[in-house]
Amino acid sequence: AKNKGSSPKWWSYWKKESKNSMSCSVFKTPLNTSILYASVSLDSVDEENPRRIPIIVYKCVQYLKKYGLKKEGLFRVNGNERRIKASVKTFDEPPYLGPDTFENLSVYDIAGLLKLYIRGLPDSLFPSEIYLPLLKYYSKYTNENDRIKILQLFLMMFPRNYLILLEYLFDLFNLITQYSEYNQMTSGNLAKIFAPNLIKPAPPSEPSLKDYEITSSIIQFMIDHDEDFHISRTD
Repeated sequence: AKNKGSSPKWWSYWKKESKNSMSCSVFKTPLNTSILYASVSLDSVDEENPRRIPIIVYKCVQYLKKYGLKKEGLFRVNGNERRIKASVKTFDEPPYLGPDTFENLSVYDIAGLLKLYIRGLPDSLFPSEIYLPLLKYYSKYTNENDRIKILQLFLMMFPRNYLILLEYLFDLFNLITQYSEYNQMTSGNLAKIFAPNLIKPAPPSEPSLKDYEITSSIIQFMIDHDEDFHISRTD
């Protein structure tokens, strides 16, 4: 996907009483909760039902699009654990906006921060309820167009906020692969990193090796066909 929509004309934070009355963290917090008090709008002010994503995701993605696309091993190379923990604290304390700048962090720190946020979501962005049917039907259909249609049908069942965040992340992943000559991060490499955190079975079940291969294939396919899965505006 081209870098469309990556820099909205305007964006704002929730600063109302509901935010002030909350005492929550951003990390390891349900997505719908953090969006209430620490989010950014992707749409214009007059949009009736604007799309929103967590501010931490917005800040990390914008930074990586600007400075990280040609960095070798992006998302594979680990960042500095101490600096990442310090950044987590700035997002987890009021006003939940994170640092003003990332000037003291490396690209790998920012990538690590984003991975940590995704990994810490209490519910995976692919709802666990659809885990088994998703793997079953994706495996059943091997034709490219059939797989696109099957995945689109599943995505239409996702909670809206989950779908919006997934679209935003896959837009970044696809963009990164366009610079794989420099960063060595293909869609397959990114899928192996993110599949275990994006697609999970309901606890206490654990994915099998075969499950991991299928979920990695799903994520890789969606990165490669990113343009076919931007459907949140059709709600």
